[in-house]
Formats: sequence, C-alpha cells, structure tokens
Amino acid sequence: MGPKAINNIKDKISKRGVKVREATVKDLSSMTVLLGELFSIESDFSPHVRKQRQGLASLIGDDDATVLVAEIKNEI
Repeated sequence: MGPKAINNIKDKISKRGVKVREATVKDLSSMTVLLGELFSIESDFSPHVRKQRQGLASLIGDDDATVLVAEIKNEI
C-alpha cells in the first residue's frame, strides 16, 4: 500500500474521530494490554506480557518497521 492510499484511509477515519499516528514507546503499555486481550481469545496463542512488550518495543525502534496506533478521544 502506497503513501497516497494510506493518506486516503487516514483522511476517511479522521472524519470519524479516529486519529492514526506512529506508535512511540509511550504507547507500549496500552499496546501490550490490547495484544494480551487478543492473545487471550485466540487458542493458538498464550499471553506473555514481557515478551509482547519487548517485541513491540523492538518493532517501534526498528527503522525498517512502522507501527501505527489508532486513538479515539486520546485513548488507544
């Protein structure tokens, strides 16, 4: 997906009060909670907070990766 398509999607969802932005290390706690919730409903996965947090932090710090978060009313 190219930058034009991404900007088009961002424009559409911003009209609905959703803000999409690049994740930062400040988002790790919220992202880890959400990932834990997802893992808890999938029988193939087991939540492991420390490993999930490390994996997310690694992705956020990787120049070749882009991690996005969606916010509604300043909450991820």
